[in-house]
Amino acid sequence: MFERYTENARRAIFFAWEEARAAGAAEIGTEHLLLGLGRADQELLARIAGESATEEAFQEAIAKTTGESVAAKKDLPLSKQCKRVLAFSAEEAERLGSRVIGTGHLLLGLIREKGSVAERLLQSLGGDLEKVRKGMTVEPFEEHAKEGAEAAAIHSAYQHVRRLPDWNTQELGKVGFEFYTEQARRAIFYARWEASQRGMGKMEPEHLLLGLWREAAWEINELAGRTDAWPELRERIAERMPLTAVPTSADMALSDELNEVLALAADEAKGMKSQVGVGHLILGLLRREDCFAGDLLRERGAEAEAVRTAVREELGS
Repeated sequence: MFERYTENARRAIFFAWEEARAAGAAEIGTEHLLLGLGRADQELLARIAGESATEEAFQEAIAKTTGESVAAKKDLPLSKQCKRVLAFSAEEAERLGSRVIGTGHLLLGLIREKGSVAERLLQSLGGDLEKVRKGMTVEPFEEHAKEGAEAAAIHSAYQHVRRLPDWNTQELGKVGFEFYTEQARRAIFYARWEASQRGMGKMEPEHLLLGLWREAAWEINELAGRTDAWPELRERIAERMPLTAVPTSADMALSDELNEVLALAADEAKGMKSQVGVGHLILGLLRREDCFAGDLLRERGAEAEAVRTAVREELGS
């Protein structure tokens, strides 16, 4: 559902989930989305509410308005108010003629959700719907200038007709991305972006792991039996693949090792008679011998048989 969101907006949603878990909340509320928004785009709230709109100020104000915490859950649902905020955000994007949904639209959605914790805090700090909307029309937020075209390309790239693979006519090493789930396709897109930012000539399994983490961190954590963040992931990969000053093209070939990983993922999907999803890609990394990305997943607690069982249960196969 987040294919139309810019990278920063996706990051805000992920941070909202982290904030809700850290607070021991039963669901992701507007207050968590506000905190996630502040973490993803620190300059955004300051533009409309002044320098007082800091993460610490919101944390303190929100703590006074929320109830007792409950046991942390891996999979937190969005509250009804938060779902309406996302719907309002999509409306605001359309109203402003934007094909993508960015942090600015999320901010507008929060202001429109009357009576919520986030709306009350924003109003108290000077957040005004028409003021913000006008500001986005006259002077678009910086995020859109940088990411709008990229996010629009994502949205366009993934408007494929969903269909199950005809495994009888497909060679495992040549399964096209049209046979992947939307979530898996987005992970591949992000993997390409990660490789390009590192000045690489080919995509490697490490880039796939980074793409999977950006797109499906929650699912990786669930399959690995973890609930924490993975801050050292990029550091471990950067030790092997340092960032370069000159990004390369995002349209690049796959390494032989990554091609083998994708073939193994397709083999897993074939056995379950399903599209290639995130779980199958993780299995491909785990099955590939001498694969650094697979080693990182194993260090995190992911084991092929346990992941395979979890994926089968999810698919009902």
